[in-house]
Amino acid sequence: SEHLRHYNIIAAASMKLRVRCRLHYGSHTECMYQMSTYGIPQDCLPVDPSTNKISIQRHLKWVESRLKMERSDSPVSSAIVTPMDLISPADNDVLIIGGHKSTNMGNQRFRVIVSELSRAYETGNKATRKDLVNWAIHSVHDSGGRFLKQHAFDFWEELPKDQIRKTVTQAYRNSFRRR
Repeated sequence: SEHLRHYNIIAAASMKLRVRCRLHYGSHTECMYQMSTYGIPQDCLPVDPSTNKISIQRHLKWVESRLKMERSDSPVSSAIVTPMDLISPADNDVLIIGGHKSTNMGNQRFRVIVSELSRAYETGNKATRKDLVNWAIHSVHDSGGRFLKQHAFDFWEELPKDQIRKTVTQAYRNSFRRR
């Protein structure tokens, strides 16, 4: 059977490799959730659930970053990080990736909100602009999204409120400058 074959592969592996292996059972969604508790982001897994195609490039990049973290003397590696401390981006999250445009659904929804209201932001007074920034932030949060920033070793951190306001304000400015 399939499960026994995988068990035999793990049993034949060296002890160093075996301690790093875990078998996960259940539906695709259940396995994805179980792996996220180990700090493995869903987008770094080798199988894309929407296409069922295998691409290990992102997974290998994640593994490499974890190995670097284990070998380095950085404060991140010396701190005790539990699976509950790790943030894995979800579909509704707005991802801030250092100057790169994210194709995440949350980012796409956020760009639509900003582009639809950028004219009102451009022509509005200070109070109107503040209301539009708050409305955009609440729209993301009401859809279950968060504003996440990517740090070294592919760790994600939720932005504090003041950073979110700066990010949204800049998004409005960029939107009406592009017209």
